[in-house]
Amino acid sequence: MKLCLINHSYKYELEKLIRIFSPFEKIEFCEGEEREDRTSITSLLRGEKETRLSAELLIDNKSFEFSETLSNDNPDYDNECERLLAVAAMFPNGEYLQESAPQSFSPDFLPITARLWQKIGLKRGLW
Repeated sequence: MKLCLINHSYKYELEKLIRIFSPFEKIEFCEGEEREDRTSITSLLRGEKETRLSAELLIDNKSFEFSETLSNDNPDYDNECERLLAVAAMFPNGEYLQESAPQSFSPDFLPITARLWQKIGLKRGLW
């Protein structure tokens, strides 16, 4: 798995998050956007008034993406950037997991993961 970090320094935090979804894969890092299979692209783009935090997962010839925005005048800007980037990175991995879980994970793991994603998805209005 390759983890691309664009305009941010949350390498350690995102590595730990990606390991939840791909625990046995070696993770390579890059600072630019590399569009190849098994790549998670994370970016922080700061505009004049808002910051866009996004993640895209390219895996098995498919693309899963999610993004959030944050006001630049947020009093807890740095912590919120870290949190929202983690959320953005988590959703594409979760969507892929839902789609591919029967082939990829043991039956013992599936019920916990499915319940977690159902809860998160319902709260976010995704389904």
